[in-house]
Amino acid sequence: MGSSVGALRSRDMSAAFAYVHSLFRVPSPDQHAWLLSSECQEMWGVLSACLDGLPTRLDVPADYNDFTERYIATFDVGTPAPPVPLIESHYNKRDPIPRILHENILFYRQFGLQLRDTSLESADHLRHQLEFVQHLLDYQLRLATSGQTAEAEQVTQALADYVRRHLVSWLPEAIICAEEAPLLLAKSALVLARSLAQLIAESTEDRPHDMNSVCLKEVPSCSD
Repeated sequence: MGSSVGALRSRDMSAAFAYVHSLFRVPSPDQHAWLLSSECQEMWGVLSACLDGLPTRLDVPADYNDFTERYIATFDVGTPAPPVPLIESHYNKRDPIPRILHENILFYRQFGLQLRDTSLESADHLRHQLEFVQHLLDYQLRLATSGQTAEAEQVTQALADYVRRHLVSWLPEAIICAEEAPLLLAKSALVLARSLAQLIAESTEDRPHDMNSVCLKEVPSCSD
């Protein structure tokens, strides 16, 4: 089933972004157990049925130590950089790093996001960016359901602008880098993030009020 079929509602898009955010959490026994769980695999199956280019199952190492080593070797350690850094400024060579960081921070502050992650990751880290997209989707939905149509449209436009500038712009290159990554799920998770971001980026081009363009299936909610 291709991405042109049916409609995925804003709350489902929010759940999808919460899910893909969770795929990139730092290794822990709980995180590893969740990745192997039927809940995680079920949600992956729903999304892979809705979006093109995804495998039908998420490939997760069964052994926790193996998973952790592969995660670190993929995203965190390498010379001169890890194989697949999860930061926008690694791939965006057009703009100075301070400008990239500043733009991300301004978006977060403008729309009142208090980042849940307590790590020292930079503002342009993928986990922060995915969290912000989910935040804006939730905000847009609250405005729309309360009848604040103009305000909801402004958030929709801001969301599309942010995604074009700060996700769609670098995720394709990260996917290429992930081709030979030690952690196989890295490429799959990045493809999912790019596909969801692309849907949002395209949603305001021809249908400015439509954030919905995936499938009729409702995405199950994801555990924190």
